[in-house]
Amino acid sequence: MNQLTISNWIEIISIIASLTVSFASIWIALKSFSRAEKSAKALEVSNFNAERPYVTIYSTGLNTGVMSFHKFLIIKNFGKSAAKVKLITYTGELDTNNQSRNLTSLHDFVLAPGMSVRSNIDAAFENTVKFHVDYSDLQGNAFSETFNVNFGFGNTLVYAEASKGDMPKGYNELIAALHIIAQQLQD
Repeated sequence: MNQLTISNWIEIISIIASLTVSFASIWIALKSFSRAEKSAKALEVSNFNAERPYVTIYSTGLNTGVMSFHKFLIIKNFGKSAAKVKLITYTGELDTNNQSRNLTSLHDFVLAPGMSVRSNIDAAFENTVKFHVDYSDLQGNAFSETFNVNFGFGNTLVYAEASKGDMPKGYNELIAALHIIAQQLQD
């Protein structure tokens, strides 16, 4: 029977140590690869979300200062790429003008980045309406959003108003022109 010498024991321990270090290196490499893969996927999702369209529906108001307050329904693309709006539906009732039109023209159109469309809303209209929009990006990735739009949002705000009789000549025309400019700036 052969007895193991010290030199044999050293060789066996060296082989075991080499195998342990090799397995540990392989395990570390696989873990690093897995983490790098997850990081790459997270970066891809982050880039996708940064570049995709974000279509939002909201309401805003504009006080022209001459006993006139205007409300608007706005559909805007806040994203960095174009949005193909497929369908906008709503639950609830809109003001009389928009209810009769049923927003039918807001189907199958494209919103460029930063572009918005608006519809005038009766200033006395105060309902909350639930809107649902289905849209996609130009690559066909589909998105769906729902918004509760409160058209009575400004009811408790205080606005300074002036009487038309107190205004100098031409003031009403100036206010109308400023109103148009303000609408353009809100886009």
